[in-house]
Amino acid sequence: MAYRLDSRETLPDGLRRIVAEQLTEAEDGLRAARDDERDRAVHEARKATKKSRAVLRLVRDEIGSVAYRRENDALRDAARRLSGPRDAAVLVAAVDRLGRQTPLTRRSLAPLSAILEERRREIATRVLDEEDATARVADELAEIRARVDALEIGTDRFSALEDGLRRTYGRGRDAFAAARKKPTDERLHDARKRVKDLWYHARVLSPIWPGPMGELVDACDRLGDLLGEDHDLAVLADTVRDLAAEGTDGGAGETLLTLAANRRAELRAEIWPLGERVYADRPKAFVRRMRVLYRAWRAETVWNISAASAAAVRELLEARRNGSTDDKRRVREQLRRQGLRIGDVDARLPERDGGLGASDFDALVEHGRLRIDEPQG
Repeated sequence: MAYRLDSRETLPDGLRRIVAEQLTEAEDGLRAARDDERDRAVHEARKATKKSRAVLRLVRDEIGSVAYRRENDALRDAARRLSGPRDAAVLVAAVDRLGRQTPLTRRSLAPLSAILEERRREIATRVLDEEDATARVADELAEIRARVDALEIGTDRFSALEDGLRRTYGRGRDAFAAARKKPTDERLHDARKRVKDLWYHARVLSPIWPGPMGELVDACDRLGDLLGEDHDLAVLADTVRDLAAEGTDGGAGETLLTLAANRRAELRAEIWPLGERVYADRPKAFVRRMRVLYRAWRAETVWNISAASAAAVRELLEARRNGSTDDKRRVREQLRRQGLRIGDVDARLPERDGGLGASDFDALVEHGRLRIDEPQG
């Protein structure tokens, strides 16, 4: 499934499922990657940790500060073990991007690109081969996934998300305003981290009104990319200054610094108006709008079903888990008499490894994802 809620799931199941998918895919990628595949596996694993941390941040108040800090810190530390190779690769990509943007300078930037590529290989060899970071991080992600799967999120209501969403939007708005007032590298980087959180949260909530939420997702994505490129250029400029001081910049230091400064000016001309749009609301107003959209989405996606059909569906799930072939055939016939096809039933129920059981059906009823219409007396 995708990095977003599914109307068929309860909120607790949906959030746990999102994190489990992210960490499972990251773990599998790290274990399977060989040679040239490792750079991509490391990149995807680091993204997975950020996306998982964002989900935990969204329900921080619901799961409690102790559990939040434990898992957030564990994910952060796991990602840091892989940061060296990825950070080195980003610098190589930043030089290549500048060369594509200004083709006349590509030849003069080539020696610097070669120096940074050699550094990337050395760091990758040390971290991924000598320290065996990929296997270690894969083990850590498996442990974190198991703990997150056991976290208690007790409600399907928007209240589980409200404080986290308000905190994310408010901090992002403040960080952007601070960067706009005094655009230091540190403040711009902070603004980037905060808008990334909002981007992840908007993606999780995108089904509540796909069109408008999709526009918010796209705007946050673009703003994060612009701020990310600005940050990459800031780090690249600092690296090149250090290399130039050592006389190991390949003679491209001055050219690179000029190109980076020009590009950063172009980026900020787009960053400021886009950020104003993303953070146009006050935090309370933003959260109030999300609350209304969430409740409307939940109301319109409830599966209303008769008591007789509900009993048949519940019996079907139990038969699939523990029943005989005759039991399954008998229940399918019951459903047909209720006007329900198996395919339609499965389409209305959430996906679950190993299939759903009767207890899962009861949880859907308890959380209001399935409403039983009782017969009138």
